[in-house]
Amino acid sequence: MGEDQSRMPDRGKPPGTPESTRRRLLTGLAASPILFAISSPAVLGSQICSPSGFMSGTVTSTDTITTCGGRHPDYWRTKQDEWPHPYKATGSEKSRFGDCFPNCDYDKKSLMQILNDYPGTLAWHSVAALLNAAAGAPEYLLDTSEVTQIYTQWYNLGYYEVNTGQYMYEFELITFFESTYG
Repeated sequence: MGEDQSRMPDRGKPPGTPESTRRRLLTGLAASPILFAISSPAVLGSQICSPSGFMSGTVTSTDTITTCGGRHPDYWRTKQDEWPHPYKATGSEKSRFGDCFPNCDYDKKSLMQILNDYPGTLAWHSVAALLNAAAGAPEYLLDTSEVTQIYTQWYNLGYYEVNTGQYMYEFELITFFESTYG
């Protein structure tokens, strides 16, 4: 033997002794970060739905991305009959990209042409974000004016400035919009 008795487990100690109580307390405390990590993504998930929350980097798990309630551009491309008012795939005032995103590229193209002909571009994602905002999913934190502002500011300046002072460039904006699709 010769082992230090203070480092040996408290096997055989009756419940309620200081050693067994301390061990249960330490075991419980050791598990609490795990429980927090399991429960916190649901709380933090909504933060990724806004540009400032996305840029803060507080969410590390992609499992929380599906909480924003947005639809993918391909959904809107194939579900034209579900487009929210006042937007139309073709033939109305709010059917042209330039009507929704003034003084930007593609001004004469229809929203549907953007969805069909420019997959993966920021314009493509912005059309989906605009329709998502107009559809009014409760988890979708952007409104149509914010989507317009994001794309227009990026088009004119080459970046979108988040209210925290951080800049989002094209890649970050595309990644952000992708993260809002549920």
